[in-house]
Parts: sequence; structure tokens; C-alpha cells
Amino acid sequence: MRFFVSSLLFFSLFFSLGAQSVKGKETELASKSVTLHYKVEKNLLKKLLVELGYKILSDEDKLLIVSYQDYKVGLVSGNDSSIQFYSSFNTDKKNKIELANKWNQKMRYSRSYMDADGRLILESDFDYSGGVSEEGIKEFLQKFQILNSQFSTLLILAE
Repeated sequence: MRFFVSSLLFFSLFFSLGAQSVKGKETELASKSVTLHYKVEKNLLKKLLVELGYKILSDEDKLLIVSYQDYKVGLVSGNDSSIQFYSSFNTDKKNKIELANKWNQKMRYSRSYMDADGRLILESDFDYSGGVSEEGIKEFLQKFQILNSQFSTLLILAE
């Protein structure tokens, strides 16, 4: 019985502290002034990319070629309500299609496929048609960094 009471006290204390920290986050977010962008201009994208450590290699009409770490990737802004990251991987692995399928079955927020030239492609789309904050854009850019690194690791470790 004593164990039950101790456990009950522990869980109630734990969950009440958790609720306070979530409530504190909500208050913190509510106090910040957040600007929503319904159209993301290329200059804003470039600014956020540089802030996150990307280097801009090429700036074409609707395509930015950027690099970070050892990766070179494309960022396509095809319309006024979305952007897409695109990364290409040359590999001589015999099981490319199986690796892409394995990725697509297990991972979220991206897709992989083999293009007509035999390269594995990793893409990730970000739809901001309902509006997006600069922090939301940064989170997408950071998420793609992680996905790109994980995909690269999958290719290196695959047999």
C-alpha cells in the first residue's frame, strides 16, 4: 500500500510539473509577436539559410543551390505557397530501389526515388499556404538537414 501511495504521489507531482512547463511555453509563445508570411520571398529564404549556416552557391530564378557540411542541395520555390528541398545521391549500390522503398516505408516528411539518370533523390516539401513564421521555415530547413544526413548514412551503411 505504501508503494502505491508513493507511486501515486510521484506521478501526480511529475504530471503537475509537466503541465506547468507546457503552460509556461504557451505563455512564452503567446507573448512573442509572430509574423505570419503567406508568401515567402527569396530574400527571406536566403537570410534564414545563411543564419542556419548554409552557404548560397547559386541563385537562379526559382532555384537556390546551397551547401552545408559536405552536402550540396537545391531549394525550389515553385509557387507562392510551398518550397521543396531536393538532394541527389550518386551511388553504385545494386539495391538502390530497395533502399528508396525502405526509406519511404519508415520515414516521414520526405520521399526518395531513383531518377532517370540512376541517382537516388531525396525530396521534402513544405506547404505554407496557411501562413508560416520565420521559425517554422527554420524548422523545415533544419529538419531537411537531419533527413539528408540520415539518408546519406543509410546509403553508406547499406549492404
